[in-house]
Amino acid sequence: QDKDLALLLVGRIINRLGDLSAETLKLVERLPIVDVGLGPTSLRRPIDTVDPNSNIAKLFDDGEGVFPRGLFAPDGHGSYLRLLHNHGLLLDQLSPEVVIERIERIVDPDTPLPGKDAKANALLKLLDKYCETMTLPKNAVSAVTVHPWLLAGNTYCSSSQSWDKRRSDLPLCDLILPSVNYVVSSTYLRKVLGWQTLPFDILKRQLLAVVSKVAIPTGPKMERIINFIQALARCLDIKSYTDNELKSLGRSLGDRPWVPVASEHSLPLHRTTLQPIDLGPRIQQILPSLLTDPLVKRVLGLIGVPSRPSYEVLYKEMAEISRQLEQPGLMEQEREVLVSTSINFLRELFERDSLDSHGRLDRSRILVPTTKSLLRPIDSTVFNDVKLAHPDNNNIYLAHPDITWSFANTLCLLRLSDKQFDAEDDFFRDRQQGKDYCARVQEVLEDYPVESAISEWIPIDEDAEATKVGFMIDEMPFERSQTSRFLSPQSAELCQGPALVIWNNGTFPENDYESILPSGGGGLGGNFETIGRFGLRLLPFYHFTEMIMMVSGKRVMFLDPSGSYLPRNARGDLRTALLLSLKTCRRSVTVDHIVIESALIAFDFRKYPDHLQPLEGLFEFSHTGENYNGTLFRLPLRTPQQALNSKLSNTPFDTTGLHTHMETTFHDQAKGSLFFTHVEEISVYWRPCKTPLPRWSIRGTRRSPVEAVDGDHLEMSLEISFGEAQPEKQDWLIHFTKKRPSDIPEIFSHLMRIHGLPPPSIGLAMRMNHDDPTTTPTRSQIFATLPLPVEITLPVHVHATWILTKDRRTIRFDARDAEGQWPMDTQYNIYLMKDLIPEVYLRMLATLARRDSQAWRRCWPRTEEGGVIRRMVPALYEQLMQTTHCVCRTVTGVVVTPTAAIFATSKSRHVQAVLEALKPPKLVSPVPFEMAMVSSWEGLRTDDAGTVTELLHHHAEAVKKLFCSRASQPYMLKEHLDEVIRYLVEEEQELDGLPLLQLADGDITTFGDVTHPWIFRDATRPLGGSTSVSISTLFGARHVVGPAITDQTCKLLIGKVGNVRNLDVTGIRQLLAPLTPLNEATVTADRKEWLLDLLRFLDSCSTVKLEDIADLPLIPVMNGNTAISLNKARDGTVFDVASLGNLYLAIMHVGILVSPSLPGVIFEPVLDLVRLLKAFRSLELDVGILNQRVSAPECLSLRQWITQHLLPSEWSQADRDTLLAIPIFEAQNGGPELSSSLCPASEIHMLPEEVRLETVRRYLPEATYFADHSFKLGLVLEGRSQQVLSPEDLVNRLELPTVISPDEDHYFQHALTVIISQQRRGVVPFVPDMNGILRRPEELYDHRVRPFVVAFGTRPAMFVHPGYRDKIDSLVQAGVRTEIDAPSLIQCAIALDEDARPGALDPARAAEIDAPSLIQCAIALDEDARPGALDPARAAEIDAPSLIQCAIALDEDARPGALDPARAAEFWMAFANDNANRDISLDTIARLRFIPYPHERRGVVEFEDFARRLPNGKIASPDELVRVEFEPVVWTQRARFLRTTPDFIFTIM
Repeated sequence: QDKDLALLLVGRIINRLGDLSAETLKLVERLPIVDVGLGPTSLRRPIDTVDPNSNIAKLFDDGEGVFPRGLFAPDGHGSYLRLLHNHGLLLDQLSPEVVIERIERIVDPDTPLPGKDAKANALLKLLDKYCETMTLPKNAVSAVTVHPWLLAGNTYCSSSQSWDKRRSDLPLCDLILPSVNYVVSSTYLRKVLGWQTLPFDILKRQLLAVVSKVAIPTGPKMERIINFIQALARCLDIKSYTDNELKSLGRSLGDRPWVPVASEHSLPLHRTTLQPIDLGPRIQQILPSLLTDPLVKRVLGLIGVPSRPSYEVLYKEMAEISRQLEQPGLMEQEREVLVSTSINFLRELFERDSLDSHGRLDRSRILVPTTKSLLRPIDSTVFNDVKLAHPDNNNIYLAHPDITWSFANTLCLLRLSDKQFDAEDDFFRDRQQGKDYCARVQEVLEDYPVESAISEWIPIDEDAEATKVGFMIDEMPFERSQTSRFLSPQSAELCQGPALVIWNNGTFPENDYESILPSGGGGLGGNFETIGRFGLRLLPFYHFTEMIMMVSGKRVMFLDPSGSYLPRNARGDLRTALLLSLKTCRRSVTVDHIVIESALIAFDFRKYPDHLQPLEGLFEFSHTGENYNGTLFRLPLRTPQQALNSKLSNTPFDTTGLHTHMETTFHDQAKGSLFFTHVEEISVYWRPCKTPLPRWSIRGTRRSPVEAVDGDHLEMSLEISFGEAQPEKQDWLIHFTKKRPSDIPEIFSHLMRIHGLPPPSIGLAMRMNHDDPTTTPTRSQIFATLPLPVEITLPVHVHATWILTKDRRTIRFDARDAEGQWPMDTQYNIYLMKDLIPEVYLRMLATLARRDSQAWRRCWPRTEEGGVIRRMVPALYEQLMQTTHCVCRTVTGVVVTPTAAIFATSKSRHVQAVLEALKPPKLVSPVPFEMAMVSSWEGLRTDDAGTVTELLHHHAEAVKKLFCSRASQPYMLKEHLDEVIRYLVEEEQELDGLPLLQLADGDITTFGDVTHPWIFRDATRPLGGSTSVSISTLFGARHVVGPAITDQTCKLLIGKVGNVRNLDVTGIRQLLAPLTPLNEATVTADRKEWLLDLLRFLDSCSTVKLEDIADLPLIPVMNGNTAISLNKARDGTVFDVASLGNLYLAIMHVGILVSPSLPGVIFEPVLDLVRLLKAFRSLELDVGILNQRVSAPECLSLRQWITQHLLPSEWSQADRDTLLAIPIFEAQNGGPELSSSLCPASEIHMLPEEVRLETVRRYLPEATYFADHSFKLGLVLEGRSQQVLSPEDLVNRLELPTVISPDEDHYFQHALTVIISQQRRGVVPFVPDMNGILRRPEELYDHRVRPFVVAFGTRPAMFVHPGYRDKIDSLVQAGVRTEIDAPSLIQCAIALDEDARPGALDPARAAEIDAPSLIQCAIALDEDARPGALDPARAAEIDAPSLIQCAIALDEDARPGALDPARAAEFWMAFANDNANRDISLDTIARLRFIPYPHERRGVVEFEDFARRLPNGKIASPDELVRVEFEPVVWTQRARFLRTTPDFIFTIM
């Protein structure tokens, strides 16, 4: 379309932009309406038109057709440009589309873009700002990262080919990546561009570039390297690179010198350190200024800079120094510097090694400066400790003089004096071993735990025939000086640390040194008498140490199995042992000429006293002597550092562990020093400083008793001291034997040769003071001279020359082979157990039997021993049968052989106790061993039944004394006697003649004694507590078997012996022969008690009962000295006290016979009421006599029993009469005076059920007895209606007063309640008025009704007394008037009228008026007022209350001025508004004055004619207010008037 026409249309739209909606504006921004100057028809959409005033305008060129032109170009108020800008229709913000379009325009090579560089820089800045709050879509991100649109210097690059100007990154990449002239601040944009972290490859190339370029344009090379390191540290802080990347960075530079050091030079990485170091210019510390920053220091460490130089670097640098020193023409000053540097290298090497727990020092690569200022291998260099000139040769070099004595020891240099070993063979002997000997030691240490090694300490001393042994934990430190002399530098450290020192007072045999020196297999060369025969010797000592030093006699010996501490020999072989002369070791020797490696040297040579210094003063040792009378072992404890490099054991040992073992394991073993031949004393010390301190000691004293046969046993006393505690003393008996080689079975000969066994020796040790409470109990163990860790249950320690297991912890006892045969080692040990040990055991038992009965009993094995020694106990008991040793001790202390003894094997302890008390001379009791252990008793005599019977007959008198309780000496317990008799009976022994029959008096007689033919079994049982009734207490003790013989045993004896019988009827009648059969008999009090005991006995007796002798008077009664028979007791005339309960006194005093409650005595019939009534009738007692005989409490209990048993039944007349006559009911008389007593029912009146006697008793007749209603009393009074009062009868019997005084109010209150509930209206006056006068209820008015109060307020006789008004509701029901009915209103009106008529009645007239006259007057008045209204017959119905009211009215007429107008007004309001007035006739009240006068008329007009003129008085009657002719009209219309306020009332008033 035409452009001008379009612009006109556009102008109209633009001017109305403010009137357009948002949706319409969206449409407008996409209409091509903006002129951009590209032609007459070219218009552009506002959204594609760039606002020339916006920030993005700088990204575009004028020729691109994006800016407004023409009418749209001007800018100002109201211009098109301003209007489009204000409505946001122009392109004025950077967007992803703009970014993509501009980048593509910048990188387009075909279309030149003016100002391209500036636009590219501007786009980067705008994009950085945009990305601070916005993100880019994927296509925009791709355009930003892929296209080379970033201007870096003069080149356009992509983001991966360039970097920005961030200062912290420049030192890391400026030589590799070109940088744009801008720093991107947006984190998001840096992430998009990939500029967050420099790629590690760029980092590595940058460092190579910095190190490689000699001249760098941006600054000095050293400065660039420092900046690079610092920048890298900052990257490490943000964790940009991994540790592995940084390590590879250092490796990439190889040996290039790039690391800045303190001397302002650069060195290769491996020749620098982080720690300060003094190794000359070859190895230096990093520049200190860099190390102040912890991050920089960490970066350097990760790159590869070591804290200290490595072993390899030091080795290489020393080799380089050696090469330089070998060059000719080297200046002396340079040579000195190199030598000094090499010494520093050596110090660094060995200091590093001392701190290195892995011990990686390689001595073969270590070079040492010599006196010629050359470096030679360390093992070829000798320290010139003798200070003599010595020319170097091809094999030996002297160390440089700058190497000090102490440093030479640190370097472990061989000393020049060590070469003496090749020149002085006359006093040195050595042994060399290879790896086999170390392996042997390791094998022993593995097989032998520390505890086994400790067990070898004392046997070594026993070898030397020592009597005293000492052990010392030596912790005293020893300082080494410059002049200290040792066998080797390595051995010096063994003299300085803590050690274990072992001493004994014996001297080691000279010919045994060869066997002690290591020989690979160990052993003693066939010396069988020596304790350590299994090749152990000193090998287990290496648990604690690396080298053993031994001093004994004239010799000093060093044992070094690994060869690590002794000097090598001339051939360079390791020495494992040295044997020196003590004289040679301690003195100084002058040697004129010694040939060392073909060189002739003369010098003054000193020996090695410093090895002996730690022993100085210990156990009287002095290194100045030539001979030591004793033996000393010194075991330097293995340190952790030594254990690390040890070829023997990697387990260190410190003094803490040694103290523990000394006070536990070794102390326990030392206490077992029972089977030694020589050692008598063991002491342990501790030397923390110069003075040794005692820890514990054990001293043993051996004595050979006189009775010892061929010295086969001895006594030993051990005194065990521990610190300051009280010494413990132990006494031991030791039996031993030693066999000759010829005594050994031939099958074991080769076995003894293989193991090097001596002839067997056996030893048994038993603790003698074991029962002493002050001693510590011991545990029995197996010994192989010293205790093995094998406990046994035998009471003795067992020692033998066993074949032990490999670890020496127990004896060999292997399983059978496939053929069921024991291995020979096991057979040998079984041989010791079965053949040798039992013989020694029996000899020990014989010794103890003679000496100590308690120890003898303890010595017997109680159970069959389990475990490895289980074969010994059965073998011991097998030999017991045929032994000739007197191993049995009898109860009399006699010692006999087993075949001569009587063994108390009876299972009955009672039989054993009796026999032990009789003490037969050959009896062994109790048997000291378990009888089950003896497989056969054939040939041995035991305490069987026949033997026991024989012994009892033989010791008859002693048996009597033994069991007689009346003897002066203590007698045996009764259960022993009973059990012995039963045992003999069960074993079918003949008892007659045996003195075992005990009588009840404690005496003993024989079975079958004819002088005592009737001895009864006492068949009684205890009767409460400890008392009992028996035949002996009733008829004498000599008729009864004694208590020691039980009833069960007596049953066994009856029929077997002639004089023991059962008690039966015949027997009891024989005992009761003096009694005559009677129903009643008189007895004394004592006889009654005897009869009671007899009855108890009969009840407890199982063979005789009371029924069997029912005809004998054996039952005593309680009332009187009488005894009756059982037949009499059951005839019904006697009562049992148990059936009477608490009635027995009352019944007994009445005269009825009462028997005590006796066991076995049953009365028939039992007590019941009929029987008791019959008994009372039979006594013919009246009430008076009964009360005299029976006290009040007794009568009360009898009354309670009778009343409890009163039940409805068919009573006979006799029983009923008896019940009426017995005083069993409580009653009270009437009247004010209370009199209560028990009365016969015939004299009692029973009140109604609902009335309590206490409420009405005061008003009942005084001469009559009354009782409350009860069921029991009603049963007795059944049929006697005159005595059972009804409510009416009760009220009629009340004697009420006329007037109730105040004192009587309390009593009358209760009576009134009863009367109200029972009284009918109008019978008697019983309601008190306000004057206290009793009136009928109809005569009184309710005080709660207000009209009554108003009308009768002046008449107290009209209301109930205030004290009784709480019962007003009940009184209203009884008749008190409460309703406002017509009669009540009339009475009220009459009362008011009377009060209003002063003096109306003459007193004389009042006296003449009687009741009939009053009635007639009332009728006449009624007839006058209303003719025919009152029927004469009706008048007859006027009752007494009406007459009283008439009399009151007359009285009121006589009282002038009694009515108050206010009172009349109050009543009038009630009267006028009450419906009750409808029932009142006008004639009744027409003349009654009770209406108060009004002040003025207020009536309704229509009623004015009805009213009369107001009278002059204050109170008027209806006649005085209403005209007579209209009165009936008014009155008959009152119902209508009363619906509302009565109009006629207003009118007439």
